[in-house]
Amino acid sequence: MTQITISGHHIEVTEGMANAVHSKFEKVLNRYPDITSFNVYLSVAKHEQTAEAVVHFLGQDLVAKAKADDMYVALADLKPKLDSLLEKRKATVKAHAHEKIDLAQESELEEAG
Repeated sequence: MTQITISGHHIEVTEGMANAVHSKFEKVLNRYPDITSFNVYLSVAKHEQTAEAVVHFLGQDLVAKAKADDMYVALADLKPKLDSLLEKRKATVKAHAHEKIDLAQESELEEAG
C-alpha cells in the first residue's frame, strides 16, 4: 500500500496535523489502489495556510491545492478537490480504454466484411 509523505514549508508538521492528513486521505488510498505516490505539502505564507497534495495516479501526476486561515480547514477543503481530480482521471482512462476496444472491433469488422 502506498504511504503518505508529509512535508512542511515554514511550518512544523505536528503529530495532530499528521494524524489529520492520514485520517482524511487513508480512505482515498483505499478507494484508488492504483495511486503509486502520495505527497502532502503544508506551508504557511503571510497568515495563509496552504495544503497541497501531489498524487501519481494511472500514469499522471495530479495536484490539488487548498488555502485557508487554518491548516485543518485547508486539509478538509483539499480532500474533495483531490477526490474530484482522481475521479476525472479514472473516468478518462476508462473512457480511453473503451475507445480502443471499439476501434479494434471496427477494424475486425472491416477485415471480415
